[in-house]
Amino acid sequence: MGVISESTNNNFKSSDFVFSKVKRFLSSFDSANLLDEGEFPTYLKEEIRDLGIGAYKEEQAVVKIENYKACLPDDFSVLYAAYKCSPYISSKEIDHPQPAVSVYNDITWEILQTSKDCQIEECGDNIIEKITVRQHIKERSVDMTLSNPTLLRLSPNVNRKKCTDDCQNLLWSSPYEISITDGEIITNFSDDRVYMKYYALPLVNGLPVVPDIEEVEKAVEWYIIYQTLLKLWTNGEAPDLEHKWQMAKGQYDLAHAKAKSLLKLPTFAGMVNYLRRQRSTNKVVFFAQMG
Repeated sequence: MGVISESTNNNFKSSDFVFSKVKRFLSSFDSANLLDEGEFPTYLKEEIRDLGIGAYKEEQAVVKIENYKACLPDDFSVLYAAYKCSPYISSKEIDHPQPAVSVYNDITWEILQTSKDCQIEECGDNIIEKITVRQHIKERSVDMTLSNPTLLRLSPNVNRKKCTDDCQNLLWSSPYEISITDGEIITNFSDDRVYMKYYALPLVNGLPVVPDIEEVEKAVEWYIIYQTLLKLWTNGEAPDLEHKWQMAKGQYDLAHAKAKSLLKLPTFAGMVNYLRRQRSTNKVVFFAQMG
């Protein structure tokens, strides 16, 4: 039950540079305070969703079911597989001794008051006390092992957009059922763990990041430009923009098609693995190699 694949996981980077490029391209509107930058992340998410799971990050997580439900991971977008698992938890206490620390107290005895009836000898001795303090930090190491993985059945009311086309739970028969709502996973068992493999749109400081793929970056950039110009024209804030937003739409269509085509291409590592699997089942090739 490892990662979804060994070769298609994307690298991501901050979306700030894409937003900066958009602002530079629309600098005259930015100077006139006509740009609604708060819409940029929304446009970015829309384009990534339209490009499909090839622009997402492959992730995995374990969620704890309590009272028949649990919260989905914050970055969850599309499910690939979900398993019911039972945890075995073991723990032990570890002692980390720290370096010794010496503390010195300088105590001076002084005569504060004298009396005629009571003679007190003055004492000017300085007494030095040395106190050695050793600190010990204790921590408890907890190990959790998941056992008895059981593929879950999808509830009929699950929105298929929440699942990949090759979701392992589709059409699977199991006594244990899972349902996915906005932000929650609902089960027909009261407690346990669910191990999930899913596609995510990662966030950094609450903002979505962009796949480190030039074609995808261009598609996102032109989509934001196109949507921004269209909104300004529609709202009458800049009525002479019809030609410009149509031009931006044309550039976006080209960039989007190029990015989507690229994301569907198999990677070199994926092709090698596919050929290896084919060879392992092709007896003609096998006997040819033996000969």
